[in-house]
Amino acid sequence: MKVYIFRYRVAYRPEFQQNLLASLDKIAETTETKDLVVAVYLTRGKQWAGHLLRQPMTSARFARRRGRWAFTQGFQTPADLPEKFALIRLKLGMQAGSKRFADSYGWSYRCGGFYFDGVANLFAHELHHFRRWHLGLHPRESEHSANKWALARAREAGFQVELDKRTKKSRPGRAPGMDPRFAGLRALPEGARVRIKNAYNRPQYLGQLAEKLGSLRANARRMRIRTSDGRSWRWPMEGLELPDILQNTLQRGPE
Repeated sequence: MKVYIFRYRVAYRPEFQQNLLASLDKIAETTETKDLVVAVYLTRGKQWAGHLLRQPMTSARFARRRGRWAFTQGFQTPADLPEKFALIRLKLGMQAGSKRFADSYGWSYRCGGFYFDGVANLFAHELHHFRRWHLGLHPRESEHSANKWALARAREAGFQVELDKRTKKSRPGRAPGMDPRFAGLRALPEGARVRIKNAYNRPQYLGQLAEKLGSLRANARRMRIRTSDGRSWRWPMEGLELPDILQNTLQRGPE
């Protein structure tokens, strides 16, 4: 595992970096991480975030061009990156000071020493995703399973992290149950073809046929597909449609 630390208008003592690296190494010691790169961004403010890139990465894609990770373009890409690697990004606000924190999935935690206990728990969560998507472990496990594994791993590694409470959260604007607009897409078997009607800033895919790889949760609004270039995506179903021949069949019904 290679770890790169980037900082923006923050200062810290040498022992801070040593403790940070030691925390990451401690969490990762039970996982095969020879192909893993961890980019840690130390920033002003209180916000923390983590993200695993599911696809193998190259140095040309090390920095994110858009979205909440677009700030990574402001840092120089390391010259000694492997040819291909898995990438975890961690954003750590240096002004975070509470021993209690919550994530976006309704889990609230309390920590002993907070900073490095919290870092360990955050990294363990993203490491679970790495184990799933790059090592083939934890099949079909998603965010809540990653939280459970991360909490157990952090405590096993000696960090003081406790679950304070867990609240079931619903996403804003999402009603429970299945959205009937996507019933036809959900009914398709794996391997069936769907047409991309909204390419979401990827114009090369507009109008193309893609292969359905599978559905996600019962009420999910995304579908796993493979595009003609062999890449896999979790595509919003609002951007997909049935090919014309299937639409006509559904409208007529069986003959």
